[in-house]
Amino acid sequence: MVLLTRFLAIAHSTMNIEDGPTMRPQPSFICHLLRITDMAEDRTRWDLDWEKVFKILKDPMKVYRLLLQGRPMLGEMDKGAIDTYCAALREAQKTAFICAHCFRAPEFKLDKLWQLWDDDKRLQHMFAGLEFACESSPLSQDARVLCPEGRREAFVDLVRKFIISAGQTPPYALPFPFPDPWWQQLAREFPKPQPEAYIAMTLIRQEFIANFITGVYVSVEDVYDKCNSDAIMDAIKDCGRAGGSYQAFGM
Repeated sequence: MVLLTRFLAIAHSTMNIEDGPTMRPQPSFICHLLRITDMAEDRTRWDLDWEKVFKILKDPMKVYRLLLQGRPMLGEMDKGAIDTYCAALREAQKTAFICAHCFRAPEFKLDKLWQLWDDDKRLQHMFAGLEFACESSPLSQDARVLCPEGRREAFVDLVRKFIISAGQTPPYALPFPFPDPWWQQLAREFPKPQPEAYIAMTLIRQEFIANFITGVYVSVEDVYDKCNSDAIMDAIKDCGRAGGSYQAFGM
């Protein structure tokens, strides 16, 4: 998407993004193992296949062990790798917060439009968000198994929860946590300190959610152009000049 490229280029240039994770995206281990339809072949079947996976993998410990089996490098994370993931997540969350704010801002009314569209139209934008999140993740499509929030949940509710989580965190404490009872129950099963693999998966999970929000928002703005693109770009630049803080929006 032309707008996606322009949006992220401006957002990145104003937020001083550091180098991302060194572990480059790889073919999906889970898609191969569970014979999930290729997204490029049929996005609807791909999504339905993932719905079946979520029903099978309800236990987060099973998800954890499955990812360690297919991605053994997650069990070999050192402090440098964890710090790199933290930096990538911090910047992904800054961008996603701007998108979430613009999506819900009264002057743009995109959240109202979202409610008016039928399920098929909303689903197409959610596919765009999922595709962007998968392509941006070092685990590729495998990262989706960490994010039941990426299912057909009401997107506006997800955006609202994201803004609330961001608003409870001071700028210097970024990245901020995006809690979920499903994933938090796994933390209780580990002794302190928690293993690096769990920390890495948590960071990757959080980044996937942030990029999902960004991808959906940009798809909506790109296709329907219902809001003032120049105003959004000005908001992004203002946020960057304010240090990338969501408090630039008075939240």
